[in-house]
Amino acid sequence: SGKTKEIAWLAHELSSLHTRDDDKVFSKVIVITDRRVLDRQLQDQIRQFEQVRGVVRSIDSDSSQLREALTDAQAKIVVTTLQKFPFVLAALDELGEEKAGGLKAGSYAVVVDEAHSSQTGDSATDLKAVLGSVRPEDLDLEEDDGTPAVLLARLAARGRQPNLSFFAFTATPKGKTLELFGQKGPDGSLAAFHTYSMRQAIEEDFIVDVLRQYTTFDQLARLETEADEQLEVPKGKAGSFFSQFVNLHPYVKAQKAAIVVEHYQRVVRPLLGGEGKAMVVCASREEAVQWKRALDQEIERHGHAGLRALVAFSGEVTVRNPEADNAGMAYTEPQMNKIAGKPLPESKLPDEFAKPEYGILVVAEKYQTGFDQPKLCGMYVDKTLTGVNAVQTLSRLNRSAPGKDEVYVLDFQNTGEQIRAAFEPFYGQTEATPTDPNVLFDAADAVRGFGVIDDAELAGFQEQWASLGEVEEGKRHAVLSTSTQGAYERALELDADERRELKDALARFVRFHGFLGQVVPYLPAAIEVLFQFSKVLLKRLMAVEPKGGVNLSGTVELTHFRLDEVDTEHIGLEEADAKPLSAIGSDGTGPGQIPLGALSELVEVFNDRYGEGLGDGDALRVLEEVRDTVRDGNADLAAQAGANSREDFVRHRDDLLIGAAMDVTVDREKQAPLLKALLDDEDFRARASELVMGSIYEGLRDGPN
Repeated sequence: SGKTKEIAWLAHELSSLHTRDDDKVFSKVIVITDRRVLDRQLQDQIRQFEQVRGVVRSIDSDSSQLREALTDAQAKIVVTTLQKFPFVLAALDELGEEKAGGLKAGSYAVVVDEAHSSQTGDSATDLKAVLGSVRPEDLDLEEDDGTPAVLLARLAARGRQPNLSFFAFTATPKGKTLELFGQKGPDGSLAAFHTYSMRQAIEEDFIVDVLRQYTTFDQLARLETEADEQLEVPKGKAGSFFSQFVNLHPYVKAQKAAIVVEHYQRVVRPLLGGEGKAMVVCASREEAVQWKRALDQEIERHGHAGLRALVAFSGEVTVRNPEADNAGMAYTEPQMNKIAGKPLPESKLPDEFAKPEYGILVVAEKYQTGFDQPKLCGMYVDKTLTGVNAVQTLSRLNRSAPGKDEVYVLDFQNTGEQIRAAFEPFYGQTEATPTDPNVLFDAADAVRGFGVIDDAELAGFQEQWASLGEVEEGKRHAVLSTSTQGAYERALELDADERRELKDALARFVRFHGFLGQVVPYLPAAIEVLFQFSKVLLKRLMAVEPKGGVNLSGTVELTHFRLDEVDTEHIGLEEADAKPLSAIGSDGTGPGQIPLGALSELVEVFNDRYGEGLGDGDALRVLEEVRDTVRDGNADLAAQAGANSREDFVRHRDDLLIGAAMDVTVDREKQAPLLKALLDDEDFRARASELVMGSIYEGLRDGPN
């Protein structure tokens, strides 16, 4: 791709860059990738520029190979994965003080092939710990307070390193990316040093516009309860279960597979001289298994000669859907992709898919990024896509090829407006607003506020963590677990809701620290200790408790299902509509308890939203737009929410509801029935007021949504 070629060119230019006094600017150029597929592409491309054997070192075996390349004077360009640096750091003592110090005395150009969130993790800190020149004595410490040397070394490795220059590439810069690598403008906003925008690339025919032929569908499903008793389950979790139940149902998969195969054969395959290919994007590995089976059955049923499908997913997956005819069976990617009766190795899949007989590739996370197949002309989306993930996934289609003028997307899960919102921040120049470092200290206070972690236990943990180097590697986990045992036991004494909120707070603090630790020049040692403690405690709590799935097997039944094509459109984008990104925003774990409701009520709500005809489901879909219109158009509601009870806030809001419904344009055909219900049906009006105004009240009282 163009990015790979530019990285290769830049790496060689940087390796030969000299000052006016003819001194080398950089001791070495380190090219970092964290994707194995892209790593091979980069190695091959960079080697093409190599003129003297040994100048380019590709680290394709283990960390000892990286350690040797870093200390070998002949190696000028090192291509490696970020994940190898922790092992180099652990073995740094083996180099001896002179060689280890020599590494830190050098100057390095670090070229990052995908500047995303992995650059805020521990591996990125380990890279700085190996190569960075900041020493513990360089920290702005008021006095020696007895902080262990190991902890001070970790603090020194965070933040900016004067001997490291980063050159980061990405097509989808997040707020964190821009704050780590961007340049600050006169107005304080952060932007990329150079941008070759999506808009420009499309206009110059370097990439294909993936939104030109975008078809969306409505899934109309009806569920009925089979249980005789009322069951209390968290609404959010049960709602997620219902969606998953429908998407995994064998009948639903068969219906979608029929649409995909027919569309592929009629529209996609004839492209590029009959070699057009397509990708099916799934929400989970289990769905990928069922999609592959459904496609194989549909292809065999209709005798489509010369058409085969492949599937890509990691590891082994066991089918857990009780409705499936293969429930309990385990699958791996090679086993499902047999060639002449033999499993296809995962590394061979890209080359196999390139052959003419393979038309459709089913993926679950794997190959949604970093997969370069120019013959992809169609995509079938059966997964909710948001933000960067939407752009990266759909961009698998944008590779140009001779004769490739159109690409087609059929989306079973997302609306055109949702996809437009995901793409617009990346269409032109992407900007971000700087993060207030206080959010990290607020997150730390939130963790401490549960009363689970005390100072004495933190002090004991600090001592144990600082001496881990003296403990056998296999016993280190046990040492850290023992050091968090008191907090762990106190966490288990919390009720289920408080414990869930604690885990959310721990996860938020760990995530914020991973990012801000790379940006803020210096963080207090106490924050670093709390961070290390929180990581261990969170891991223990996540291991002992399920992730929150709801087992409703046998309690619901799918009685009706229909797929309706909504529209085929060219989703147009405008640079002016993009808003600055934030490095730290809403994380989906907002305050407040998850409301509980009877199972039968939840089934009714689900049917209201996705049921057939002009029922309550169509009305509620529009009510979500009504809610946003009411909230955004009435600034005084915030003060009213602060001064009133929920009951008083919700009461007498008919005029706001009716006025907002008249302004909504998302679904004109459904507005007339909605307005009629709001005007004529007192019961429906009361339901609508509770839904709309209640959600607004909770959002304003608990903070921004």
